[in-house]
Amino acid sequence: MHSLHYSYRNKEELIKYSTNEQYLKLKSYDKDLYEQLKRLPPKELEDKRISYKNEYIEVTKTHAVSTIINCSIWIIVSLFLLYIWEMYKNTQNNNN
Repeated sequence: MHSLHYSYRNKEELIKYSTNEQYLKLKSYDKDLYEQLKRLPPKELEDKRISYKNEYIEVTKTHAVSTIINCSIWIIVSLFLLYIWEMYKNTQNNNN
């Protein structure tokens, strides 16, 4: 989790959840939601903000794991195809 915080791209997103004011600014695109959040007591708003921050971190972790798995699959498939290609070339050379 700590390495996630130090990544520039993720840190830029996490800054939006660092204070209640920044969180409200993030949600200002939806006027109804913004007004609803603005009326909350500071502690409740903080709890909601931290909850969304943790959710963002979990979603980011899930995407990272998914990306690693997909890249690993492509590497394995590529190595397999290279192996098959080398076998094919060897059989062609042996037939000549």
